[in-house]
Amino acid sequence: MRIPFVSLHCTSHAHPPASIANPLGLSYLPSNESSAWDMYLQQIDRVAPFLVDLSPWVETLRRPKRVLIVDVPIHMDDGRITHFEGFRVQHNTSRGPGKGGVRFHQDVTLAEVMALSAWMSVKNAALNLPFGGAKGGVRVDPRLLSAGELERVTRRYTSEIGVIIGPHKDIPAPDVNTNDRVMAWMIGHLFGQPRNHIDRRCHRQTYCAGRLFGSARSDRPWCICCRRGSRKKTRP
Repeated sequence: MRIPFVSLHCTSHAHPPASIANPLGLSYLPSNESSAWDMYLQQIDRVAPFLVDLSPWVETLRRPKRVLIVDVPIHMDDGRITHFEGFRVQHNTSRGPGKGGVRFHQDVTLAEVMALSAWMSVKNAALNLPFGGAKGGVRVDPRLLSAGELERVTRRYTSEIGVIIGPHKDIPAPDVNTNDRVMAWMIGHLFGQPRNHIDRRCHRQTYCAGRLFGSARSDRPWCICCRRGSRKKTRP
């Protein structure tokens, strides 16, 4: 079946733009700065005339369900205490738990994280996936941190947003400057560090990837601190 092309650059609006529908805007965002969130709102304005019966729900798309801003203080290797700013935004969880990455970058802003969480809502809905849209970030340059400092940032950030994340609430994922090791630190802080599994090759207590993401009977556990072993997925 051929799908007719519809231009999104429409001059008439069936639904008033965000500035009219919500004259006061969102109080926690500056109203005089151009941002990724403004770009997202403009996209919503362009598609609003084509939503027809769904148009009453357009305003819901313009408002994140939950915005969490946290302080992330850690002890640096030199003894100083440094504070970083962290965010976790759940744009919409109507379809299921939120899902979205966590990025560590010195230029991360709340408006950027809000826009990325909203685009995750749209992408999951477009693919008919049972997830909502979410996103997170910490304003930090990980290149300037030691491995220990990076782990402390990750664990403290996880502790601060822990009240709103989890398998049935919101599922973080890797993003800019975060990887499998960062995710393992987050899982370790959320569900507790196992004390009975030690990888003798690196002499550190670690998670077994099979226990967390695959089979508990995995014969080649993957060490998250040295990344040895097999990452092959196995059935439970």
